[in-house]
Amino acid sequence: MKDGNDMDKNGSVVLPELTDDDRDRAESEDNLAWAYSLMEWYSHGAVHKAEDLGLVFQVIKDPESDECGIRVLSAFEAETCLTFLAMLERTFVKAHYKVEIEPYLVLRPYTPAPAHSPSFMVEEQNREDEENPREVSASESPKGGTERPIAMEVV
Repeated sequence: MKDGNDMDKNGSVVLPELTDDDRDRAESEDNLAWAYSLMEWYSHGAVHKAEDLGLVFQVIKDPESDECGIRVLSAFEAETCLTFLAMLERTFVKAHYKVEIEPYLVLRPYTPAPAHSPSFMVEEQNREDEENPREVSASESPKGGTERPIAMEVV
């Protein structure tokens, strides 16, 4: 977080203020269509993991009141993810859905390279590996010898 404090004095999560661009993007036709289709697709109680956003939420549909929306279950404790959460909230509210954040939200520590990383993170790691190759030790060699692996570049 910018100031190292992501909760207010009452223990509630403080979401970052959205820029004009963030608000415009959150209210875009594409994002509203995504929210509508998500609410149509999932049944009551279904959980959606928006891995690229670092968010997990549950779809809530009350058949008695016809009230629909989402309950945010977790978010990575990173400013980018909390900005996505603020945008998600704006999208769903603009689409006339209820958004429940407190008291359900659990902030999770952010790990820079989760096991299932978005493709752009995997590509970055591959680029680093190519720029900083390491030698294979004798114990890692397939034959137990000291020969270096043969590499071939395919273009």
